[in-house]
Amino acid sequence: MSSTCPPLTQRVIILSPFKVMWCALALLTEEELSCLRRAGRAASQALKSVIYKIHEGMPLIEICEQVERYIKSTGCEPAFPCNVSINYVAAHYTSFVGDKSTIPPRSLVKIDVGAHVNGFIADVASTIALSEEYEPLVRAAERALETAINSIRPGVRMSTLGSLIETTIKSLGFKPIRNLSGHMLKQYTLHGEKSIPNVAVDSRFSMEAYEVYAIEPFVTNGLGVVVDSPEVYI
Repeated sequence: MSSTCPPLTQRVIILSPFKVMWCALALLTEEELSCLRRAGRAASQALKSVIYKIHEGMPLIEICEQVERYIKSTGCEPAFPCNVSINYVAAHYTSFVGDKSTIPPRSLVKIDVGAHVNGFIADVASTIALSEEYEPLVRAAERALETAINSIRPGVRMSTLGSLIETTIKSLGFKPIRNLSGHMLKQYTLHGEKSIPNVAVDSRFSMEAYEVYAIEPFVTNGLGVVVDSPEVYI
């Protein structure tokens, strides 16, 4: 099921500069840390293998297949189908068998990649603007992400992070997507019980040490909400 809205971007960070981060993982075993690092390298390198090749007319299914082949070549497994979401499609679109969709001209392309080793997940993403008009959206998301990362520490409230993300995005003339959020990552669980909002909310949750998260600022020049499309491919 894909989620649609006017043009936006997302990005988050992990060992390499793309998506997941974590704080103070001292309680994880060396084997578990190794799994996370392997997954992080595989996902990040798989993403890098395609983002500089994106061009008008490129089949979406080609992107998905290339990403998943790369992940498997490292000995890891995809954590979820590669997402390639275009323009007003905010997230969660993946090519189905026989998909003929291609990259439109002057579009905003969001690629979301996941890899895992023994269930330890890395979740990475990047946005490619094929038109200068979308570059401010990308920069706003990057700024919001940087602001959130700089505020990460054990005990920080999710509501604080949401407020910082929202304030940063609005200061740059855009809106955050209210009903999309970052999320906790757990072994074999892509979306844990805690989430990181993109707006100020009254949340009882805090980020604690030994937890793993994906931070996902979504930015739009539209209304700031998404709706689910009737097509379900994931």
